[in-house]
Amino acid sequence: MERIVAFALALVTLCAAAAAPDYGSGILLAVGPLFGLAVAASHKARGALRLEAILKYLIFFFVGVGGVWGGVGHVFFAQTIAASIGWAPSPFQFEVGMANFGFGLAGLLAPFTRPGYWLGLAIAQSVFLLGAAGGHIASMRAGNFAPNNAGVIFYTDILGPLAMLALFYALGRAAKRSAP
Repeated sequence: MERIVAFALALVTLCAAAAAPDYGSGILLAVGPLFGLAVAASHKARGALRLEAILKYLIFFFVGVGGVWGGVGHVFFAQTIAASIGWAPSPFQFEVGMANFGFGLAGLLAPFTRPGYWLGLAIAQSVFLLGAAGGHIASMRAGNFAPNNAGVIFYTDILGPLAMLALFYALGRAAKRSAP
């Protein structure tokens, strides 16, 4: 049942992100851990099991839903997205969109997989997003402060990877404490 609720909430979250596109990545970054906490509470999970639920749904929403959302934007609404980033449309946007789709589809599998899968995905997504943050910094240094270059997306490109990696670290520590 939790997976069905997660996918239903994903649709609602996509609508919220579409309604407030400059804040979409922030919405997705917040919804994932909150839903994970709700799932953990419903199962009365503690320690490593609670952290697993939070991490699983952070990856599902932030990487999975966010990747599909980013892919749709860059592939099907390239002109609008380029303008919101302060770019001119470019063929490279299609490539970014397809990378987003790849991460997104892989992230949507999180509720059906184990933490080892999540770790590989989190590392790959973190490299991608931290690289994007570096690109945003370079653009800001050149004077580009467009909303989807210097706004919420810039911060979530940094905070998302930090949150995923911090949760993996905490999960590893919790698993060691609970090991016999």
